[in-house]
Amino acid sequence: MSRRRIPAGLVGALLTVVLLVVGCGVGDRLRPSAVGEDQWRLSPVVDAALTLPVGAAVKSRGLVVGRVVDIAADDYRARLELAVDEDVELGRGSRFRLRYTTALGEMYVDVEPAAGRPLLADGDVVRGPDVTTSATVEDTLASASL
Repeated sequence: MSRRRIPAGLVGALLTVVLLVVGCGVGDRLRPSAVGEDQWRLSPVVDAALTLPVGAAVKSRGLVVGRVVDIAADDYRARLELAVDEDVELGRGSRFRLRYTTALGEMYVDVEPAAGRPLLADGDVVRGPDVTTSATVEDTLASASL
């Protein structure tokens, strides 16, 4: 009896194809949804969010009311996708500010709700002067050195 040998290159190519097909098909089903059923989406657009990580807290009046679930480029700015708890009501004109917990701490999104205004809805995008970024330690030291 003679045995046939399968070329090593063919085995490697088949293994690569199988891993790509299985990896691409299963990944999205295993990854949990970024916005939960008890949350709504909101997208403020800021000038810069270089040190803001996905997963950062969204706070209002000192309480965590959501999380940053995505950051994407939007016309040379950063568009944040926030997952906000469903019981949180934010009126149009609410102010969003990227802040630090301490001078060298983590960055988070601070929300100052606007009272007596029509409410923001799921999927709304907030732009303009209602979205700002706090000065960093580097900004403060640079201005002090002038």
